[in-house]
Amino acid sequence: MKKLYEYMYQQNIGDRPLGKWTISNRSNDLEFLFERLPSIKWNTADKLLYSALNVERTAAHLGLAASTVQEWLDDPNFECYKKTVVEFKPLDKQETDIKNFLCNLLGLSTTNVSIFLQDLKPGGITPWHLDGKKHLQYNLTADQEDLVVRYIIFLEDQHPGQFWQINEDFIKWKKGDILTWSQSMSPHGTANVGYHNRPVLMVTGTKV
Repeated sequence: MKKLYEYMYQQNIGDRPLGKWTISNRSNDLEFLFERLPSIKWNTADKLLYSALNVERTAAHLGLAASTVQEWLDDPNFECYKKTVVEFKPLDKQETDIKNFLCNLLGLSTTNVSIFLQDLKPGGITPWHLDGKKHLQYNLTADQEDLVVRYIIFLEDQHPGQFWQINEDFIKWKKGDILTWSQSMSPHGTANVGYHNRPVLMVTGTKV
């Protein structure tokens, strides 16, 4: 895991400045989402970081063999992360009203978007990392990478023991805050050492 991060840092950032992040509260605009939240259908959870699909995508954008990426993820020194890494539940395809609502709110294409529920339980961790470049995943060219954006929608207020760091900054959040950042240029990680779950929606797609 550490080798993968260090390699991605050199490839994505090197000597360039770190990417930027912003957070703003959109509680009033999210009322429909919060009303529907208890009844939204989500599909089976997966630990995306260690999935075969993520290995393939990461290898493709870094120009590495998938076996190399897998070896770095399987580093025995960081085996503990496999037990604590957060699971992602994809939005069910039948939930078109939720997909359309979020895409309209965030300015994303409804045909090129992924929406996940990420409910980080106490003891859960997403280790310090960089996101891979996404243009291949969304059938774009390398010079269109900036068209792919990711948003985190916080579904509850921050509780003691919950952390989210981007670059050198520790994020503070409230219910209804929406966070976005330069995915492949901003190292980040999150952890929950408190006593409450930390639910967010992760919405990634292409700008319209």
